[in-house]
Amino acid sequence: MSDELAKIYSDIAGLQPRFNTPFRSLFFCGGVRGTGKERAKSLRDYLFRKRGLRLKAKIVFAEDANQIYRETKYSDLITFEEDIARIVSSVVVIVESPGSFAELGAFAMNPTISKSLRVIVQTKFSETESFIRFGPIEKMKNDDDDSVAFIPWETKKTGGIIANSVDGHFSEIRNFIAQGIEAAPKSPQFLAEYDVRKFYVIYWVLYHSFASSLGTLLWAVNKILPDITTHQLRRYLYCLRLVGWIDRESYVNKDFYFALSSVDPVSYGFPKGSAGREPFARQLAIRKEFEAREQISKHISAIVKARREAAK
Repeated sequence: MSDELAKIYSDIAGLQPRFNTPFRSLFFCGGVRGTGKERAKSLRDYLFRKRGLRLKAKIVFAEDANQIYRETKYSDLITFEEDIARIVSSVVVIVESPGSFAELGAFAMNPTISKSLRVIVQTKFSETESFIRFGPIEKMKNDDDDSVAFIPWETKKTGGIIANSVDGHFSEIRNFIAQGIEAAPKSPQFLAEYDVRKFYVIYWVLYHSFASSLGTLLWAVNKILPDITTHQLRRYLYCLRLVGWIDRESYVNKDFYFALSSVDPVSYGFPKGSAGREPFARQLAIRKEFEAREQISKHISAIVKARREAAK
């Protein structure tokens, strides 16, 4: 493979390289979403469909992720959600439906997901002696008092929210969600714990390939992470696509994957004057190694450039 990439990976083992997160993202759970002009069915539906909530992040709705999950090789949903949580900036649960109640309980007790978890819950639960208040909510407040927001919105007996009960709280809700996104490190350690690092390495390799089929990408990744299998790589690529870091284009008889940022995601930390500080020469060597393995058509090249431009 890229033997040059493997050399760089070896060269930075004793340094403090950083991974520059290409795009912010939010995994958002809550009540059902409606369509068209119908009344808001939930607070989450109201925020996005009626108030047009905008955030500096790619929004991943839980139900959309669960649909994609069915197409993956994951054996269970919680493992899939853990992998998503490892690479998103924040996970938000609005507690307003049977599904979101279940997600709150599962997420709050999961050490992988709870690290980036924020919860929005009705004020009426702030003093109520219930499992919600003295179970997962209490645990979250003990871990991080800023991770729970109590909002006094009201619901109809027939279902749906009373819009004017939440109008005056829109800015506070938006700011609470945005703060969770901004709190995520922009440049975490590249050589992080393995369950996180595998995503960083796959993205890094994919960036340097410009575009790659699954087979070529596996060949390259295995030079650094030899235990990654084809099934696992497919799973991790699903997650990276879901959070908006990469994209895929089918052409002839192959699927080609590519990073959606044109910026090298790694700050290597090479000392000034060291042999490693030759990024252009080393990147050229990497690209030649990939080209010797797989030729990228003009069509795919044009697609990659257009999608990267659109993602800026």
